[in-house]
Amino acid sequence: MKTTWLLIPFLFACNKQVNNNLNSSAKSVSLIEDAQGLNITKQGEITIIEVKKPWPNAQKSFRYACIPKEKSTVISLDKALFDAVVFTPVKRIVTTATTHISFLDELEVNSSLVGFPNTEYISNPEIRKRI
Repeated sequence: MKTTWLLIPFLFACNKQVNNNLNSSAKSVSLIEDAQGLNITKQGEITIIEVKKPWPNAQKSFRYACIPKEKSTVISLDKALFDAVVFTPVKRIVTTATTHISFLDELEVNSSLVGFPNTEYISNPEIRKRI
């Protein structure tokens, strides 16, 4: 019986607490106003991106958490709440649509593109050569 009483405090001490850093008391700030199918909010150092209707008649929405890479060891999230956790800044990207390449070019970050399925559809010779 004494052994049982000694183990109970030990079991409570070993109980892992998940710090999900998304508590309801944290202030959530919306970063966009006019978008209808997209919501971007900031809670502390975490940016949450919700894509409500990724395509017409979509049955599923997508939720992403963006966390600064240098904070990845101190911020913990319940991964079941998100479709992906992205560490920022994003350094490399793979895309399957040529329309994305023009956005990267406009943002002057096309050097971050490291993969594309078929280079014959890429009109930018610099990007085509690099991939």
